[in-house]
Amino acid sequence: MAKEQDRQSKAQNNRSKRQAQARRENLFRFVGIGALAILVLGVVAVGIIGGSGSDTKGTTSADTLTLGGYPTSVNPDNLSWSPNQNAKAASTLTIWEDFQCPACRQFEQALGATVQQLAADDVVKVEYRMTAFLDNNFPQSDYASHRAINAFGCAVEAGFGMKYHDVVYMNQPAKEGTGWSNEALVDLAKTAGYGDLGGFGNCVYGSKYMKWGSDSYQKFQDEGISGTPTVLLDGKEVPADNLASVSAFLSWIQANKK
Repeated sequence: MAKEQDRQSKAQNNRSKRQAQARRENLFRFVGIGALAILVLGVVAVGIIGGSGSDTKGTTSADTLTLGGYPTSVNPDNLSWSPNQNAKAASTLTIWEDFQCPACRQFEQALGATVQQLAADDVVKVEYRMTAFLDNNFPQSDYASHRAINAFGCAVEAGFGMKYHDVVYMNQPAKEGTGWSNEALVDLAKTAGYGDLGGFGNCVYGSKYMKWGSDSYQKFQDEGISGTPTVLLDGKEVPADNLASVSAFLSWIQANKK
């Protein structure tokens, strides 16, 4: 009886998470459009969005997901990466994202530049926390979320993490679940302006930071995060209505930061 109740509880929890993620995606389909006209991310897409899809399906084994470690600048306590880790700001803005998540791309289009400006102005410390839950939904992507986090880790270690983060979202395949090949992830470093593609490729193909994605995904589950993007200020989730525009977002941040 106890096992059956536990199974039913897990199934209900999974259904609730799927429903919450669907609500997020529906929200950002409508939110992102109006804000795009006034925001500039400053990155260049590789051809047409979706042109960097995966062409190496099924080559990544589950054992690969535990390889490597974390970039040196990653916080070992919560596995976050901060573009302004030496910030003096009292408040922390935490952003949970999955590179395959369309709603995350729309969030970045609408509010990404604003978030980066808040970090540059030392209004808040910004923490990016990456997860890979969509790999479970799209096995045909060959663990694309994990592999994108691994490549992001290579970029973080090489000193162009924020640029690479933005370029990956700008080149998210049009069809959710298509994913990227490792070759495409390496090519995106060139788009981000990084010159040592050989060294970057060795890092990506060597799965140097694959463990970062796997362990961070475990924290995502342990902390009960319902989907992506999830945006929190000092642990308090930013209401969906306050993600609807730059002005609403900034007003809420100013009113709630320490």
